[in-house]
Amino acid sequence: MPNLTKFQESWLRKTDSAGNQVKQWCRADNTSPHKAFCMLCCKSIQCSNSGFKQLLHHAEGKRHSDLAVARFGKTQKHLEKGATSTRPSSSSPPLHNEASTSSTSASTSSTSAPTSSTSYVIQSPSLQEKIASAEILWALKVAQSNYSYSSCDATPALFKRMFPGDVAEHFSMSKSKVSYLLSDGLGPHFRREMCASICETKSVFTLQYDETANTQNRKQCDLLLRYWSEAAGEIRVQFLKALMFGHAKGKDVSLAILETLQEEGYQLPLAQLISLGSDGPNVNKTIWNLINEHMKTNGLHGILPFIPCNLHIVHNAFRQGLNIFGEQAEQLVLDLFFFLKASPCRKEDFFETQLGLGLDSGLFIKHVQSRWLTLIPAVKRVLICWDAVEKYFLIELPRIMAKEKKEASLKNNERYKRICQKIKNPEIFVQLHFLQNLESVFHPFLAFFQKEEPLIHILYHKLSELLRTIMFRFLKPGVVGENTGKNLKAVELSKPENQLSDQLIEVGETTRKKALKKLKPGQEKGLLLDVRMFYQTTTKYLMDRLPIGRGIVKDLSCLNPLLQKESQGMQAVQRTARKLPQIITEEELPLLTDEWRVYQAQDIPENWYISGRKEDGTTEYERVDHYWQKVLDQKNVTGSPRYKILAKLVKAGLCLAHGNAEVERSLSENKKVVTNERTLLSDASINALRSTKDAIRVTASGQAHMMPITPALIQARRNANSVYTARLAEDKKSSDIEKKLKDKRTAEKEEMQNIAKLLEAKKKTLEEKDSSIAQEQLRQEEELRNAESLYSEASNRLQNAIKERDMNEMSVVQGLMDVASKKMESARRKLEDCRKNQITIGSKRKRVVEKYSSTLTKLVNNTK
Repeated sequence: MPNLTKFQESWLRKTDSAGNQVKQWCRADNTSPHKAFCMLCCKSIQCSNSGFKQLLHHAEGKRHSDLAVARFGKTQKHLEKGATSTRPSSSSPPLHNEASTSSTSASTSSTSAPTSSTSYVIQSPSLQEKIASAEILWALKVAQSNYSYSSCDATPALFKRMFPGDVAEHFSMSKSKVSYLLSDGLGPHFRREMCASICETKSVFTLQYDETANTQNRKQCDLLLRYWSEAAGEIRVQFLKALMFGHAKGKDVSLAILETLQEEGYQLPLAQLISLGSDGPNVNKTIWNLINEHMKTNGLHGILPFIPCNLHIVHNAFRQGLNIFGEQAEQLVLDLFFFLKASPCRKEDFFETQLGLGLDSGLFIKHVQSRWLTLIPAVKRVLICWDAVEKYFLIELPRIMAKEKKEASLKNNERYKRICQKIKNPEIFVQLHFLQNLESVFHPFLAFFQKEEPLIHILYHKLSELLRTIMFRFLKPGVVGENTGKNLKAVELSKPENQLSDQLIEVGETTRKKALKKLKPGQEKGLLLDVRMFYQTTTKYLMDRLPIGRGIVKDLSCLNPLLQKESQGMQAVQRTARKLPQIITEEELPLLTDEWRVYQAQDIPENWYISGRKEDGTTEYERVDHYWQKVLDQKNVTGSPRYKILAKLVKAGLCLAHGNAEVERSLSENKKVVTNERTLLSDASINALRSTKDAIRVTASGQAHMMPITPALIQARRNANSVYTARLAEDKKSSDIEKKLKDKRTAEKEEMQNIAKLLEAKKKTLEEKDSSIAQEQLRQEEELRNAESLYSEASNRLQNAIKERDMNEMSVVQGLMDVASKKMESARRKLEDCRKNQITIGSKRKRVVEKYSSTLTKLVNNTK
């Protein structure tokens, strides 16, 4: 019957007009029983009307014919299934791109013992697969290099000229195609692959997040997963999703995070979440509390205590010290940068001044005030150019402006006046040298914890080392001693007897020999007191906030290969295990203890954790996760893992974040993706671009052409169009529903407005009638008073006429009384009618007002 014909399996055994079996290129469509699917064209074919004839008609089309010739022609190689035989087994690699050809050939040459299996002849991929690979690689390159989507519009024609051949001939790409290929194909594929890997391997993970405003004038909160990858044998930190907010309140962020973890198609078990990683603002404590409460409400163990980002703490500690000593030097650095930034003439004149003094020409470094330690390299540049700064601002610039007769504008320039004032002040010169000297204290620590590898195992010792370094600069060595952790926190900083003298306090050699000598007598003591307060304030801030007391940060030091034999390692492992009941059960705790003893007794080769030594004697260490992968790969005599329980604890411990540098880099990456020219990118596009870039980073070392093109990736590319079409249809459906609701609300609003107008008119009419009745009532009351007065007067005249027996007067008076009586009766009747009308109108007005109020309420709700 027309429009009811279903796909028949028997059609697959037939041949098309080119002599190819239909089963070679056709199968049933998964979306409808009335459709077939062409595997060459990746297209659904309607067969509901003419059945098999519609398949033949499709096969005769030019595109299908060209693809069929390329796929089934005599020169095309195929993957053929052979007979079952005994043969050497070979590794059969997935589909690779050209970059992995050499590794493929190498792997296929390896053989093992003969096995009985079905033989396959591995041949080169079909033309359609080559085209798919080319389109995928180009989309990957677009994401990796932040190309605009519009740049893809002319690529097919360009590639045909550049690379003549079948692939270029059939290569298809455009702005819209690369958009949906990434948004609905590759990006979701990479995210789904990551989430599936975590679920399958039951890897616990830390969720790291941070937010900042993007170029779309929205707050973008990036979510990253930190987990142990069983496939790579290491800790990986990968992009999960970017959340968009107006107000990023703690409750909103926590709810969005929980929804993301349970998002359909990308679910991540909440039971595997063990920690949150972020910077230190109080809003993050709210997020931690809400998520922890949600987990416990659902019968889970909750997450580990909040560990703030140590990098933020160190930055903020430096800021606290800067408020005491160095703030004016910071202002000078900012003024110098911005004074020259927007003026090509000033830059050129400053370069000439530098060259005249034999200095290399160079501008000042921008200091970012939200990152206080960017001040130190900016200060270094100022001191390198100091002679040029003095000459240019105090001599050359006034001379140039005088020559151009612009002295007045220079004298009125507030920034210039501040610069000159500070250049002439020797105290600022001391501040600059002192801040430069601090580079050796802070820079090594911050640079070290910018690494992507896990560093939680040495965080405790590095934090203690930083704190001790600062303390040694202003405290006596005996006070600091060998203390670490909580013992360092107990040191009393403000006691004069614990502090070094002015001669011994560390300010840097150049500060003491060069800068302090420029001071006037009496100034040095005050400045050294400020230096002392800088150290004391910075140290106090660090002591109050760094996680160096008793806690998991200290206990995880046991994972350091250099501390394998430490006697306290056993207790540290047990304490850590008790804090992770979702990882190590009570029954497994004794087994963990046994495995730790075995580990401590084992002699670990040095090359497992030492990668080499530099010429200066510095030892270079392997990544700690690579070290532990070697340890955990060991088997016992039965072939079972030697450290089955310990492996779970190690992998969980290394998942904890040592800082938030990865999320900071992620936010920096956003600025490259969402530029001022790409503010119209949708949330789906932003997330797809970030997921794709991150997959290229972790899988192909950031090189798109090195990305292996797997069958799953090709399938994602094939599905992208249908997913895109379905998404558009869903969006259109939602849009239509929204439009209908909007139209309905508009119609209801108009109806309510019309009703309101009618009610307003009725209300006004009733008010006018009420007013008219009130006026009529007043008139009748006046008439009644006049009639009563007339009747009273006639009554008096009647009494006088009776006394005087004046019949004529009595007759006249009687007439007046009759008239007055009629008028009184008429006035009373009309007054009664007025009162009745007032009651009726009052009742009507009440109903109209109630209905009017109800209509206005509905109108307001409809507007919302």
